[in-house]
Amino acid sequence: MRFKFFALLVMGVALAACGGAADTKSTYMKKAQALFDEGNFDEARLEFRNALQIDPKDVPARFMLAKTLEKLQDWRGAAGSYLAVIEADPKHREALARMGQLYLLGNNPAEAHKLADKLLALNPQDADGLVISGAIKALDKNLEGALKDTQLALQTEPGNVNAAALLASIKLQQGQPEAAIRALQTAATQNPDSIAVQALLARVYAPLGRNDEAEQALRKIAAKEPKVLGHRLRVAQLLAQQKKTDATEAVLKLAVEEISGEDKDATQARLSLIEFQARARDPKTALAALEKMVAAEPDNDELRVGLAKLHEASAQPAAAIKAYDEIIARQKDPKNPVALAAKTRKAMVLASTGERAASKALVDEVLKDNPNATDALILRGSILVADGNANAAILDYRTALKDAPQNTEIARLLARAHGANNEPQLALDVLKEAVKNHPNEISLKTELAKLHAQQNDLDAAVQQLDEILKIEPANRAALESKFKVFVAQKNWPRALAVADVLKAVRPKDPLGFYYAGLVFQGQKKLPESIEQFESALALDPNSGGPLSQLIKSQLALGKPTIAEKRLREALEQNPKNFAAANLAGELALSTKRYAEAQQYFETAIKLNEKWAVPYRNLAVAQRAQDQDAAAVATLEQGLEKNQGSPLLVTALAGYYETTGQFDKAIAQYEKMLKDQPDSLLAVNNLAMFLAEYSTDEASQKRALALTVALQKVPEPAYLDTIGWVEYKNHNFQRAVDFLEQASKGAPKAALIHYHLGMAYLGLGKPVLAKKNLKEALEGEGNFRGKKEAQDALAKL
Repeated sequence: MRFKFFALLVMGVALAACGGAADTKSTYMKKAQALFDEGNFDEARLEFRNALQIDPKDVPARFMLAKTLEKLQDWRGAAGSYLAVIEADPKHREALARMGQLYLLGNNPAEAHKLADKLLALNPQDADGLVISGAIKALDKNLEGALKDTQLALQTEPGNVNAAALLASIKLQQGQPEAAIRALQTAATQNPDSIAVQALLARVYAPLGRNDEAEQALRKIAAKEPKVLGHRLRVAQLLAQQKKTDATEAVLKLAVEEISGEDKDATQARLSLIEFQARARDPKTALAALEKMVAAEPDNDELRVGLAKLHEASAQPAAAIKAYDEIIARQKDPKNPVALAAKTRKAMVLASTGERAASKALVDEVLKDNPNATDALILRGSILVADGNANAAILDYRTALKDAPQNTEIARLLARAHGANNEPQLALDVLKEAVKNHPNEISLKTELAKLHAQQNDLDAAVQQLDEILKIEPANRAALESKFKVFVAQKNWPRALAVADVLKAVRPKDPLGFYYAGLVFQGQKKLPESIEQFESALALDPNSGGPLSQLIKSQLALGKPTIAEKRLREALEQNPKNFAAANLAGELALSTKRYAEAQQYFETAIKLNEKWAVPYRNLAVAQRAQDQDAAAVATLEQGLEKNQGSPLLVTALAGYYETTGQFDKAIAQYEKMLKDQPDSLLAVNNLAMFLAEYSTDEASQKRALALTVALQKVPEPAYLDTIGWVEYKNHNFQRAVDFLEQASKGAPKAALIHYHLGMAYLGLGKPVLAKKNLKEALEGEGNFRGKKEAQDALAKL
């Protein structure tokens, strides 16, 4: 009897405990669901996890945790939770569907296909199963099959958001943007609360130039989730791109008002407003406002980092370094993430000011404490590439990419490092793999297209550009690049077709008409080209490119009077049109009206002192009037106003060269290289001038060392410099090797043939020397060393 009583007592306690646990779990679930519905996903995640601590096998709690993690873009965590749900309940339809979508997002179509098959086995008309199946077919370029699956999914479930999104994607790939928009608009009507549909609409509208509709879609998203700062920032970004300064500021100010206090994005909202005001309004006022915030909240590291970054953006490296030092000093643990991040940012500032050794020492310190710090690895890799150690940089980039596989910027840097290491195929392999893993990442496809173009595989470049245009049919940069490829190939019909596409998808953009004019100009159809350039100017009267080419066509038709009249009209229409003033000056300069030309160039400079071209032109006009001192002063003024413009450095160095002041010419390129250590133009010209005009062995050896950087870029001009420097150092066989490559790239370049002839002469091959020297002298124009070429040929 006593035993029975004891057993009943224990059972009662257990039941009470179970009841208490169940009640607690229920409380957590209700609270979590309410937080989820409010859009407070960080807090919801904690409450769902609390429920799972009580009952780890609770399928509804696990599923909701997965959905929450997906909202927080924790893709790995979401996938792990969905897979746990499927393991517990293999027929859980929603988990199968969501996991299938995540497999697609992670570019794992094989696993997605398995889940689609499971969904369709449960129900052959399951809309999500059909969408996953259709998406896989679309990836395989089977658009007809994808369309069939998508249409069946929409028949089964007319409001299915994923089906509508896939239908829109297919229509975009088929070059039917309006059909894509209609599909998404229908989905928006059927799903008025769907943020995903509005986001897709905005993404389609913006490249088509339908900015008002894109803005409306983004504002709807921000209204539905007002506490999510990212939604408001996307509205602000769209407005800022349209130069709607007041409207952008209003959006950001409202964000600060409504996302405040304990909201997790409150600090970032304030920083976003300050950063915008610094760019669009007054940087000093913005800095002062942020300094007040830091003084009021001295322990807010996020604000302090924002202040340091603002100093960076305001070109105040010393102030930025001081701010980062203060952050580091305030940390109790010098190895905590805040301190290491501040050290990394400080190292970035040091690198940007040319202090690469100090930067590398600091970043090495960070990596000693955290060997996998992604930003530090990226920075050290960039320093190593700049120092010519691409091999070591590749190791750093690979380590960083392993820990951050979603970071597409690392993939681009790794590819560039392989390129710098003379490993073009590995560069291609890296980008192809990155594109495969991120099929919708336009920046990667752009980088791959550029690399194909650099390797002269223009067809492959066009193929990548077409892939971009399937995603964004109105992508301006892709259409520009495609046009330039066809122009380089002199494929005028295809170039004109691109221009026509630009006119259709960007009707308010003068670029399509401008490009059509260039095509007609290339075909010698000058009247037609003038018509197109005028159409471009009707859209943007101040556009310099169309106006300059219009004048070029008029002059080619032998109509200088009409050309001058057109320029006067442009200046009367807008007296502040600096491009027109410069063109008028160039026209006067070409007819030796130097004083008139000078006035026009001076006007252009007054209207836009940050444009290097009129300074160069004014110096030419002044020299033509024997005003050499004034010409030098003009170029020096232009260099000061334009932060060492390569155009003006080259012009000033050229003046010093023609007047025999070789040391001063060399000094110009020395300064340029110091200010712009990554400038290959500075490296190339300095190496050539040292080789040509310095007689001491040290200068010749320095020229040789400089050319190492040029060997990574197979441009004819750079190959010519390398070859000539090798010749000057008596390495005649290496000189011939490089100069032969240069000659293949520029077969009509007289200077290259002169250099190649002299190299063959040094190598003891007079027949080849004579052949190249003759080609040099028979070519058009003058070149440095022409007298030497004549003398050498005469001796042969």
